[in-house]
Amino acid sequence: LNLSSMSCFASLDLTPLSVVPLQVLDLSRNSFLNLWGASFGLSSLPPTLLVLRLRDNVGLRGALNLTGLPQNLLELDLSECSFSGIVDLTALPPTLVTLRMGSNFLSGPISLSYLPPALQYLDLSLNTLRGALLPENLPLPLRHLDLLGNSFLWTLTAGEFATCGNLTYLDLSENPAMAFHNFSALPPAVQEVRLVNCQLFGKLDLSVVPPSVTVLDLSLNSLASTALSFSGLPQNLRELYLKLNFLASPVDLTTLPTTLVALDLSINVLSGAVDLTALPPGLVSLRLDYNHFVQTDLNLSALPRTLRVFSGSSNQW
Repeated sequence: LNLSSMSCFASLDLTPLSVVPLQVLDLSRNSFLNLWGASFGLSSLPPTLLVLRLRDNVGLRGALNLTGLPQNLLELDLSECSFSGIVDLTALPPTLVTLRMGSNFLSGPISLSYLPPALQYLDLSLNTLRGALLPENLPLPLRHLDLLGNSFLWTLTAGEFATCGNLTYLDLSENPAMAFHNFSALPPAVQEVRLVNCQLFGKLDLSVVPPSVTVLDLSLNSLASTALSFSGLPQNLRELYLKLNFLASPVDLTTLPTTLVALDLSINVLSGAVDLTALPPGLVSLRLDYNHFVQTDLNLSALPRTLRVFSGSSNQW
């Protein structure tokens, strides 16, 4: 049953559906309201249900009770609603593969150590949840982990993510790191890594980033380098964001991966001259503003034809 994007405006009561042998129920992007009081329960759903999507119904609010869900449920999407308070993830169906609960008002302590063993996709972003992230307790099949904008405590030390061999997407932005070793401790097959504003500090060594990485965002941290090198970057890297750190050294832009399409080095203390004659051929965005680059003969004649954004303000060109 698909009633998504129907502009429905009504109080949502799922109880009558308990006797209907539905497998998919999609009520996303409507204006359903929860008028049941302080708690929103999902225990009256048909036992045959495999997929439940209530995404983008901001009128659904109150505490969220996830007990009693259909035991064969594969996908649960409760993102972009107005659910609030503490949520318990320990009673989810063991078959669950996808769980989306981002952009709500969920808060308080939460455990990620007893998630469904089949879980592959987890999005809890943009809430105010807190707890300890223990990668060794995450489900082995997990491929996508998005915890952006919460208060989870985590570490990046040797072996920490060794058991997350299937993880390809990792966003821990705006969650404070308690310890930082180096980027060789990232999940071995990860492709997209976003660690923005995580209080990372210490020497930045890009040569140990896993070769599988295609997107790396380390902006708004306190990483430092006096000899920043791009020569050891993953050869399939497409996006690199190092904005607003404490990087202080000359840079050689002729050694960037040829696959790169976006590079942001703005708001650091990088210095010296910059060679723009051998940039990656498909580069679309290059931001070098607010550094200490000094150059009297900046050569712009060989910029890639694909380039759409070039920002170099507040230097000494």
